[in-house]
Amino acid sequence: MLIFSLTIVAFGSINDAALIKQAKFFSRFERFVDWSAEQNKRSPFIIGIIGRNPFGKQLEKIYANITFTNRPITIKYLTSLEEIINCHILYIAPIENFTIEEILNSSKGKGVFLISFHEGWAEKGVHLNYYIENGKHLKFELNPYTSKRDNIYIDLKLLRLAKIVGDK
Repeated sequence: MLIFSLTIVAFGSINDAALIKQAKFFSRFERFVDWSAEQNKRSPFIIGIIGRNPFGKQLEKIYANITFTNRPITIKYLTSLEEIINCHILYIAPIENFTIEEILNSSKGKGVFLISFHEGWAEKGVHLNYYIENGKHLKFELNPYTSKRDNIYIDLKLLRLAKIVGDK
């Protein structure tokens, strides 16, 4: 069984080490998400970051020699909403130029798995949202009700590990 709880050294805030651990989990989530046939044909597998990149160049280092479903991984730093449709996974970092609603509208029905670390965003429509429990454990919540809207399937195994949020 995979364990998705991480201990965070900082007091109530996410530090650099926890950010890197968060980024490494992208590959684990990929195992439990099925994209539409159209998205599955696209190569390379694209992880997009929109907003202020909290990872620095660490994502390139983490995913340099890893493949998802036998495809190389490319990290893209997005500057426009139009670029979202090319991604398989989109990490929504602290955003300045767009609203969460604009991002959700741009990704709707496009088969993009949305990940964030913003309180309340899973309820708004992001698929997976990280949060800190008891000031030291990094956990995640899932909104499975948005997956149909976005043409992705979240495996029941992942749903069992998450806090479920959202409306049917």
